[in-house]
Amino acid sequence: MFARTEAGRTRRGFALPFALLTLALITAAVVAAFAATSAETYSNNAMRAQDRAYQIAEAGMQQFVLRRGEAGFCSNCAANPAAADSEWTVVKVPGGYARVVATRLRSAESDGTPAVYFVRSTGTDTSVRLSGAGNAVYAQRTLGLYATWGTAPMIVLAGLTTLNGISNAATIPGTGAPFMGDDACGQLATRAGMVAPKGGGYSGTGEKPTGSPALDSGMTLDSIKKRIGIDWAGIINRDAIPADFTVPSGTWPTAAQMTTWPVIRVSGVGSYTLPASGRGLLIVDSNLVISSNRNWDGVILVGGALTANGTGDVNGAIVTGLNKMLGAVDQGALDNDIISNRVQFRFNSCRVENAAKKVDRYFALTNTWMDNVAIW
Repeated sequence: MFARTEAGRTRRGFALPFALLTLALITAAVVAAFAATSAETYSNNAMRAQDRAYQIAEAGMQQFVLRRGEAGFCSNCAANPAAADSEWTVVKVPGGYARVVATRLRSAESDGTPAVYFVRSTGTDTSVRLSGAGNAVYAQRTLGLYATWGTAPMIVLAGLTTLNGISNAATIPGTGAPFMGDDACGQLATRAGMVAPKGGGYSGTGEKPTGSPALDSGMTLDSIKKRIGIDWAGIINRDAIPADFTVPSGTWPTAAQMTTWPVIRVSGVGSYTLPASGRGLLIVDSNLVISSNRNWDGVILVGGALTANGTGDVNGAIVTGLNKMLGAVDQGALDNDIISNRVQFRFNSCRVENAAKKVDRYFALTNTWMDNVAIW
């Protein structure tokens, strides 16, 4: 530790201070590296937690929209959301939970226009605590969308609304009008007896439609498409209204099963003949034939043309020609519905409401999904 100089004097060595300085520099470098690693780890955890919070919020939103009507699912939901100003629940998922709130922005209108809600879902990731403080700080993410409360799969414009036209509408004189727009249930204002596109054509003998107006043929085809409020593409291509029974691949429901007002989907046939009387929501992808002694209570949605060539009653609402909403070419009179005997079509709001019970849920409005919504 000591060195002798030429003059015989000794001087103190510098190895120890140098070693201490080196250790200090190494320690500082290690501390800096540890701090940088900790900051990066914290940042990565925060980013992953934000992603998980987003996924939790989305899962909560989807479950609320689809499962809101399940018994025991929604802890603070109203019996009739269209009459409530808001409702909310907490959806628990692995690693966190989502608090979903639906706030009514507009009430349902008397013409059948549904109530509009803003639905927000705040996802909280509880798998990682993002702060070393005494209180836990968890990542949160809030999503939102505008939705309607689906008390009906459509806006009822008339007893029969056609995107086609009507040929040979006839009844035996004195038996009553073929299309009636007054509400048989007495709850809502009178509708048109029949709505058809402007220039689409209507020919009839015998009794004429009744309603207000009796026959509405003043709207263009595009106007009717916008007014009826049916997401036909979603129904056909994305199963927006899940069916309880699918025919002809499955069996037609029994009379006992009809008491539940089921959703029946007819798919994969060019023309389908109604096999029996029934009730509920009937969705036919292509053409529908109603023959003698067939009655229906509820809603019928027909993608192609309707042929009614017997006797019977349709109480509720029916819409035909919906494949035109998917871009089907309008062939004019070749597409026309044929009503050739004593089948009567009458608007009945109670039957429409009963048929819509299976689809009572929130329907998201297109292009309204948003991220990082402010929480209040």
